[in-house]
Amino acid sequence: MKLNKLYIACGVLFFGAAALTGCSDDEVYDVDGSNNNLIYVDQSIAKVTECTVYHTPVGSYGDITANVKTKLQYASADSVTISAVPDTSMVSVYNKEYHAAATTVPADVLAAIQLEKTGVAAGANVASEPLRVTIPAEACARLSEPEYVVPLRLSAVKEGTLDTDRPVVASEEMGVHYLAIHTTQDMVYLSGSNSVNCGIVRTPVGIFGEVKADFNVGLHFQLDSEVKVSATVDNSLIDAYNAEHGKSYKALPANVAGAIKVTPVTVAAGEVNGSLHVALPTDLGQTLTEAGYVAPLRLVAEYANGTKVTLDSQGAYLVVTTEESLIQDKPTALLGTAVSDISAWKCISAVNYNKDELTLSTWKFSQLKIDNASFVVDFGAVHKVGSFKLSCNPGTSFRFYLSEDNVKWVDLGDVEGKGTYRESWNSYWYVLYGAVNARYVKVVQTLNPNHWGWNFGNEDWGASYVSTTWGLTFAD
Repeated sequence: MKLNKLYIACGVLFFGAAALTGCSDDEVYDVDGSNNNLIYVDQSIAKVTECTVYHTPVGSYGDITANVKTKLQYASADSVTISAVPDTSMVSVYNKEYHAAATTVPADVLAAIQLEKTGVAAGANVASEPLRVTIPAEACARLSEPEYVVPLRLSAVKEGTLDTDRPVVASEEMGVHYLAIHTTQDMVYLSGSNSVNCGIVRTPVGIFGEVKADFNVGLHFQLDSEVKVSATVDNSLIDAYNAEHGKSYKALPANVAGAIKVTPVTVAAGEVNGSLHVALPTDLGQTLTEAGYVAPLRLVAEYANGTKVTLDSQGAYLVVTTEESLIQDKPTALLGTAVSDISAWKCISAVNYNKDELTLSTWKFSQLKIDNASFVVDFGAVHKVGSFKLSCNPGTSFRFYLSEDNVKWVDLGDVEGKGTYRESWNSYWYVLYGAVNARYVKVVQTLNPNHWGWNFGNEDWGASYVSTTWGLTFAD
């Protein structure tokens, strides 16, 4: 297989190790009594270089290159040339240390390894340049197993006058660097989030929400020809998704899953990014009633020669949740007009409020350091309520209810996680999907009795710290 292009795709694994130190001639030497001047891999950097080769129907892409920083235990009086040789006896050591299943690189590929030596100048103990080890492009294309490793053992040649007091030799334990090589057919990957959540909301005034998502896809390397990326539903991934995320989502009904429309993205030659669009007809999405569904999607890459490759390394997930609520997730406008004239309103019951002091702004509590409060207000006539708001410093949660008869109540729902519409710098409204007919509103609050603001509640200037500001809009 011809390698069309050569690119670097390497990462590194880091580990900690003790540094090598020296001693004078009349001391006990620090490496098992050895008098050698050891050459070793810089322990502050990588011990393993990770590289990937991508095999595709239109060619293989990737490069296998390691840049190894090396040091001497002691500065040498003369310059030292540093090289390396493959040591396949260390493959089993690597697999044990890194819990890997790497195989030995084929002999013809090992023979093709190219090495650029480095050196340490006289009086120094750090190599001037990294030791560069490369497997050429044409050899990379011959690698077919999922995982390989090339253990590289350092070697050193002393130049100039031989220093018999401290022979320069490679460290047995710290003079080895590993070049780990992975191969895959998955040239395409998800460059953004692999999960998009869509919500279906069931309300007394209708069903709202839509199921659609855009998944960003990328190519690890530029290709000389275009590639089309699509996706198919694969329910075999549901159990793994639920286990990873602690969910119990269901598979979409067969008729719904079959109606998912995937708009493929074509990544042009020389490009590396695109966006895959997935959507479900609104009428089908609104038939869903379970708390949660997930549609796992396998990416499928179709190359210029017509060959299709299904990606196994990762999936995209279209998540659909349903809930009973009236509150919009992301409102963009108020529903109705904010009520300012409440002369016709009457507070008919209240807990921890003086009902005769009804107001929309800084309504004081009747006592301090309480953990709850509530009130019921009669509008005097039926109105269409479209939005609501409430702010209270000691408050931890609140709930609004609406009724036409003060008997049957419509719970507007939990505001947790819901977005708000910002009317002004300090006025944030929860907006309903549809207006609800009501003559009565009931508000129930949970308060923190230990909130610092209670300490100032008896002061006129401190009333705002421990009072309630609230409001409604009417869409009459």
